[in-house]
Amino acid sequence: MFEEIIEIQKNRILQLFENNYLTNIGEINNCNDIPNWVKTYFNSNIYLEIYKLENDISAKEFIDLSIDEIGKSWQAFEDSLKTQAKIDLQIIEKWVDEAIHLYINYLIRPRFTLTNFIFKEDDELSIEKIKQKLIFFNEYQYLKDGIYDYINNYESNYNFNRKNFYQAIANIDDNYFRNKSVDEIADIFDPLCNFFNINNYDYKFLPIAALKIYFNDKSWASIENALLKIQRKTNAILWTKSQIIEFLKNYENIDFENATNNQIPLFNGN
Repeated sequence: MFEEIIEIQKNRILQLFENNYLTNIGEINNCNDIPNWVKTYFNSNIYLEIYKLENDISAKEFIDLSIDEIGKSWQAFEDSLKTQAKIDLQIIEKWVDEAIHLYINYLIRPRFTLTNFIFKEDDELSIEKIKQKLIFFNEYQYLKDGIYDYINNYESNYNFNRKNFYQAIANIDDNYFRNKSVDEIADIFDPLCNFFNINNYDYKFLPIAALKIYFNDKSWASIENALLKIQRKTNAILWTKSQIIEFLKNYENIDFENATNNQIPLFNGN
């Protein structure tokens, strides 16, 4: 199911690129039809390539970017790339595919995706390297802000390993949700609901499989187990946002061993 929706979303986005004749980063950023998370991924790749290029330039013995005229020329070149960099069709297709997989994985399992994307090729990373990877993510701002606050408490030359970074994310996430109401938690699902709503229905819904992965990522074992028990009883595949809210409010009080559909508030009237 996920891959089918991903393919539909990918084809729609690529069609937007074609319909709007988008070939450079400035045109992409100015196109209201392109989702912000796609723009974020494209911009982040451009910034990363500029960073690599600057490092390569700085390594040349005969180039000194601290010289005023050279530094200004480089800055002008960098600014031009950020607004006018041309992207060919193959790269557009590649980046759209990568962006859509990163986005859906991040929405469904943010702790796992953040850690594995940032530490994909490394066991340890500097604060600077972590910040370079964080710019690829534009949802769950509370999580990004918490990570920035956390890593900025350390000296700039400090290196984080995968384990302590994941634990930091888990602590930030747990602290954020600790005092949240059910309605506030449900609102966090809105970007995920929007992604799955490929037919533009008036109501928000989620596949139960996505909810299960989300709860598992947060180590909310009791909620995950309650979700699975209800699913076995009802054979439900999708829940509306109102059903999710009702579940979160009632899951602890349901007698799953003896419950029938009529005894589960979620499914009244269905």
